[in-house]
Amino acid sequence: MRQAFPFACAVWLCSRAARLSLLGAICAGYCLPAMANDSTARIGVGGLVFTKSNDIRMVSETLLISPKRVNVRYRFFNESPAPIDAVVAFPMSAFGWNPRQSAWDANVGPMNSFAVSVDNHLVATKVEQKAWLDTRDITPDLRGAGLSDAQIFRTFGDMTMQGSRLPSAQVKQLKQLGAFDPNSPAWEVTETAYWQQTFPARQEIAVEHNYKPLAGGSYNVFSSVSEVTGSERQLPGSPNLENSVDRACLNDGGRSAVLKRMTTMFQQGAKAVRVTLDDVEYILGTGRNWKGPISDFTLNIVKWSPDQVVSLCFPGKATRVGHLTVRFEHKNFVPPDRLLVYFYTLTAEE
Repeated sequence: MRQAFPFACAVWLCSRAARLSLLGAICAGYCLPAMANDSTARIGVGGLVFTKSNDIRMVSETLLISPKRVNVRYRFFNESPAPIDAVVAFPMSAFGWNPRQSAWDANVGPMNSFAVSVDNHLVATKVEQKAWLDTRDITPDLRGAGLSDAQIFRTFGDMTMQGSRLPSAQVKQLKQLGAFDPNSPAWEVTETAYWQQTFPARQEIAVEHNYKPLAGGSYNVFSSVSEVTGSERQLPGSPNLENSVDRACLNDGGRSAVLKRMTTMFQQGAKAVRVTLDDVEYILGTGRNWKGPISDFTLNIVKWSPDQVVSLCFPGKATRVGHLTVRFEHKNFVPPDRLLVYFYTLTAEE
């Protein structure tokens, strides 16, 4: 049975926020940063289509997640008697327009820092970009409306906090597509890195990814613990405020760990406490596209300081590795679809 481990035993962990909200409100952007397991794919009509491998097994995966860095190391073994050529794809989660920051700061995906090596040699990758409105790929529609790729995938129609810089006729066309809701870009962008890979017959290869995630975030300032335990204000990321589902298991212990830390800070003389949340999402489910389960799986959550708090839902029992790492280990692991990690930073304000 799947168990939730929010680290109620006070695993302290978090980071600086990548996007901020006003007090008492979350950021309105869609920046769920996403990292993902590798998957074989084919180039189909309309783009990449993920496929399942019947011969290539993922021997191991070691995943490191922090708000500023993600590192993934895999070992793959081709069990067939012949080499296999395949397209390997690495999808990211969707991100959208963030009205509280500039397009340059907020709407650039993590592919800019994405690097792949195979057996310690760098590999050139390509990136597929798509714009989505709910479940519909509207990339051709946006191009048909005259938007450039930069406007579609980066600046979201050159939106500013004061409104769009697009001609009114073009804005009208986008509204007819449903792409403005009501006066802001409604589409989201997905990016997928991919490359051609040869898996030698009955041999093992090592693949490694590094990149800086597109971390979402928000913050709130509290003058007392009672503001949190009462109804005045919720912690950033609270399912009562932002979501109907507690995807990071905050209510199962993470919230209590934040309150305990906050109480200590007030007892030590803090006049107010700023609670900053960074959230990092990782797509795990594509790891099921390889043959069988992942033989050896390790998840490392890396903190910046001993005074940070982390909350997530993940099966198994966590162990501490030094002062900066919390680790989960599994044998024959069948990954869930997604992993969402909340990182909290608490800062005393005088």
